[in-house]
Amino acid sequence: MADNNNGNGGLFFVGVLVGSAIGVVTGLLVAPRSGKETRRILQKSAQALPELAEDLTTTMQLQADRLSESARRNWDDTLMRLKEAVTAGIEASQSLATDNPFPDSQESPQGDNQHSNHY
Repeated sequence: MADNNNGNGGLFFVGVLVGSAIGVVTGLLVAPRSGKETRRILQKSAQALPELAEDLTTTMQLQADRLSESARRNWDDTLMRLKEAVTAGIEASQSLATDNPFPDSQESPQGDNQHSNHY
C-alpha cells in the first residue's frame, strides 16, 4: 500500500503543475489589462514553459520508473508463488503415487480382485 501512496503523490504533483498552467493562461486571458501589459505577461509565461515542461518530464520519468520497479517486484513475487505452487503440486502427486501405486485396484496391478474369472 505504500507504493500506491507514492504513485498518487506523483500524479498529484503533475495535476498541480498542469492545473497551475491552465489557471495562469485563463487568468491572463480574462484579466482587465492593456494589450501591451498582457503581451508582456504572456511572453514571461512563454519563457517559463520550457522549465515547466522539463519539470513535468522529470516527474513523469520518475513516476514511470516507480511503476516499472513496482511491476517488476510484483512479477517476481508472482513467479515465486507460482514456483512454490508447482513444487507443492509435484510433491503431492508423488506422495499419492507412493501411497497407492495402483489406484484402480485394491490388491494388484491387474485388478484381479475385481475381475475374477471364477466359475
